[in-house]
Amino acid sequence: MVALIDSGYTGEFANQRCKGPCWTYPTGWTPKTAALRAKILAPMFPGVDFSRVEELAARYYVDVPATESSAGGYRDAPKSERRLILSGHADGGLLILPKPSAVAIKCIKKPTKGWPVHNLVMKYVMGVFADIHPSFKDWTDGKIGPEYERLLKCAEKILAYLERKTQGDVLILPFQAGALFAGYNVQSSRGHMEALKTHVPATDFMAFCRAISDPESFADGSLFMDCPGVERAPSADGDFYGASCFGFNGGRFRFSSASVGSCDPGSGSASLVLPALMFSE
Repeated sequence: MVALIDSGYTGEFANQRCKGPCWTYPTGWTPKTAALRAKILAPMFPGVDFSRVEELAARYYVDVPATESSAGGYRDAPKSERRLILSGHADGGLLILPKPSAVAIKCIKKPTKGWPVHNLVMKYVMGVFADIHPSFKDWTDGKIGPEYERLLKCAEKILAYLERKTQGDVLILPFQAGALFAGYNVQSSRGHMEALKTHVPATDFMAFCRAISDPESFADGSLFMDCPGVERAPSADGDFYGASCFGFNGGRFRFSSASVGSCDPGSGSASLVLPALMFSE
């Protein structure tokens, strides 16, 4: 079976995609700068230190320099001077992501006992988002506890690695906002991301941070963002067959859950697009 995305993935789900035409980003939208996104996010996460954002963002290099190796980044430079190549897949620019561990410690005063950090920060950010956008519709009805939602293992592992390796409270990460996988179902997108090696399935916490810091990236008739880095069990019965989906329609933002096997021309799976050098430091 030959996949439509040139990832090398030819497995069972490779071509599970709607015929289209598929939706894309709002007309004329361009990603905000890292500095501007951080300025918008900072008041929403009191206590989280955003002071290193510009320093971390400056590590990324858009054009491939002559000394760049096939693995990505300046291999011949000292670690402190290496710069990371920004992939052409990163059409969402640089995502500003407060570390979930920092949010849990600094922003959440009364954490729900027994909840993992991911579920705690999701409850927090959804509350913040509803305050900013009162018309926000949560089709999950607040069912965000660990019996309803958990991180995909590969996403959980890499996010934990990035948190350990990055000083401070914030991660600055190249982001693919869904167009590359528009129309593909989530199980297909996950297979392609694994084959591409540098793509990490995005989480719904990332979706909310993106929407807070760059709300113009969503609009009526524009692409919904599937979150393949999350597994959902809508009935809390242990069957995690779904994934989160976030978008804008009918004049308001919407958050929901859908089966990983369902295709929709109006949605696409988002991902981090990490330079290979990030895994060798």
